[in-house]
Amino acid sequence: MTAFPSLYLLVVATAIFELCTSKSTPLPLKAPDTVLCGVDFISTISVPPYGFSRGVELEILSKGRTLVHRKLLPTGKFLPTANITFSLEDYGHNSVEYKLMMKGENSINIYSTSTEIFVIPGILCLVPFALIILFSVISGSIMISLLGGIYIGSIFLSQYNPLTGFQFMLDTIINQSITQINHVDIIYFCFLIGGLMGMIVKSGGANGLATLYGERFSRSRRLTQVRTYLVASSIFFDDYSSALIAGSVMKRISDRMRISREKTTFIVDICSTTMPTFFFASTWIGVIVAFIDDQLEVLSTSQNSYSVFINSLQWNFYMYAILWFTMLTIITGKEFGPMGQAEKRAYFQGKTIDDYAAPISKFSEKNQPNSSDLTNRWYNAVVPIVVVVIGLLVLASRHTQLLGFEIVAAGPLSFLLYLPVLATIILLIMLAFENQMSLKDCMDAFLYGSKTMLVPLLVLVLAFALNKIFKSLLVTSFLLNSIGTMPAGLVPPIALLLTLILCLCNGSAWGSMGAVFPLVLDLIDDMDDSLVVPTISAIVTGALIGHHCGSESDSVLASMAVACDHKHHMKTQRFYCGVVAAISVFTGLVPCAFELYDPYTGLIIVFF
Repeated sequence: MTAFPSLYLLVVATAIFELCTSKSTPLPLKAPDTVLCGVDFISTISVPPYGFSRGVELEILSKGRTLVHRKLLPTGKFLPTANITFSLEDYGHNSVEYKLMMKGENSINIYSTSTEIFVIPGILCLVPFALIILFSVISGSIMISLLGGIYIGSIFLSQYNPLTGFQFMLDTIINQSITQINHVDIIYFCFLIGGLMGMIVKSGGANGLATLYGERFSRSRRLTQVRTYLVASSIFFDDYSSALIAGSVMKRISDRMRISREKTTFIVDICSTTMPTFFFASTWIGVIVAFIDDQLEVLSTSQNSYSVFINSLQWNFYMYAILWFTMLTIITGKEFGPMGQAEKRAYFQGKTIDDYAAPISKFSEKNQPNSSDLTNRWYNAVVPIVVVVIGLLVLASRHTQLLGFEIVAAGPLSFLLYLPVLATIILLIMLAFENQMSLKDCMDAFLYGSKTMLVPLLVLVLAFALNKIFKSLLVTSFLLNSIGTMPAGLVPPIALLLTLILCLCNGSAWGSMGAVFPLVLDLIDDMDDSLVVPTISAIVTGALIGHHCGSESDSVLASMAVACDHKHHMKTQRFYCGVVAAISVFTGLVPCAFELYDPYTGLIIVFF
């Protein structure tokens, strides 16, 4: 009889033990593999339904014993996921355990999981960018510089293993940068727009624009320079074609009017490289929009990437100032500095080029990209470009439909793909009626134009990959922890300076923008989101100034087309661009960034 009470007590004790003992279940988790020491990062856990639990508590333990974070989840409503922000202080491998405890009436359900997180010193996140600048100075190649920075960052993300880092760079960083949907869209767009430009040039459309302004614009030195300005500006859709065609067309006329080769090259270079940075249809615009779109997920804006770009144009003081300054020197005839000496030599001595000059190339007719047996028709350029421009204006206006096509649903970059395709089809129909080019010639011209985009697109892909490295290394969080109370108004000038230095070192405006965009946009959005648009404009401005002042940039095309000594061209152009840049930055960008006055007032001050 005594065994029955003992058995009963044992059963009761077992039941109470099972009720009170916690039940451990695995917990789905998404956490980074590598983080910075002392810098907050985010882990995301999938929370199981906790119904009417009295309390839901999350604990995070480092190395199985140190409590690094505790968080109470709200019990009033169910959250399917929880984002936890915390930091780790111990270098090297850290075994981190996530433990979710749900307290019920008579039990505690425990969901737990653990992961290995590798902690590195925070300052290492800036090493890739520093090495990009160093490699740019040493090699002068943007691709080598970007690859070097990406590889070093990949090594840090692979626990300092160079072999694993190389594999991680190829398989994860670069591969994902190419296959990401919005990146694929912009790569297609650039290839398509490059092919369209190849057809426009081959069909004589670009030359037709260049010769549209007749001899009445060449009866004096002033009118000849105005014509050079208009010709180079008219071919706004491609800086390469503009420089080569405008330079070759206007070289002889300018020589006859005793205009120095330095001044002709300056006008051609400024107009051919500045117009594509803000006109509605150009490869420059496609690339800038792609960089902005790549950052939209972290920016506090509901606008699409093209609308953000349009809004940034009001802050590009240097772009408007250099175009206005160039026209001002033409109208007034006043020159100073090295350009003034070159113009005096040409006018008074009849020497359009210095006696000791060494022209980089003598650009002959056979170098021109269109066939000489074709009739130059300006509308072969105007009609396709108008189609693209109208489409971009519709996109910028944020209309949701165009002929039944849902722009918002497809995304701005997806919509961009239809524009060059439609323009190319229209141009093909026009050329068929003109009976000047066969279908094979059109396809050859399209493929030639697309191939010219290969190197810039390689730079673009590497810039996308660098963006992933910066995000993985938590660069923005580290900078926010480090700069403390730095005024947000300093970020746009700093962004301009970084882009300018990179562009001067490696000669690539696209690569320089791609390196700086992910570094500063997320940072300024966290500091003061009202300065995101000015910072975008500052980055583009820095790239443009570097493009104008860098001897390794595409300014060499203008020197080649006009047969000017490239050193003399850079000597005269750097002086002018340096003066305009200093005025536009210190009287326009900086005061407006600190909200001393609005951008439109800034433009008036810069101009006058």
